[in-house]
Amino acid sequence: MREIKPINIKPEEFEKQVKSWLERIHNNLRSFTITHREHLKGRNGEYEIDAVARFEISEGAEIVVLVECKRYKNPIKRDVVMLLNQKLQEMGAHKGMVFSTSGFQSGAISFAAEHKIATITV
Repeated sequence: MREIKPINIKPEEFEKQVKSWLERIHNNLRSFTITHREHLKGRNGEYEIDAVARFEISEGAEIVVLVECKRYKNPIKRDVVMLLNQKLQEMGAHKGMVFSTSGFQSGAISFAAEHKIATITV
């Protein structure tokens, strides 16, 4: 496995950078909003999500994407992706994405692929 050197950026700055990247891709959508550190209620409590993107692909067809940004020194473990998957189910969101500055362990990648969660290494 290739070693990835973490970039020198504070966690909140990383979250805002990812939010900015996602804001740039919205041109072909009916509507697009993205929030930073939004608090969402699930069936079992409230969660703070690093970024939440919402967009309409047609009238009344809103898609909700939960985004987690992890600026860790070590590759992301499966537990992180599993937790995001649980949040997706609890909140009825449509898609999950995990952005990492340190890559992902193989268990995290395979779980993410099985559950259609995007893993992006920055």
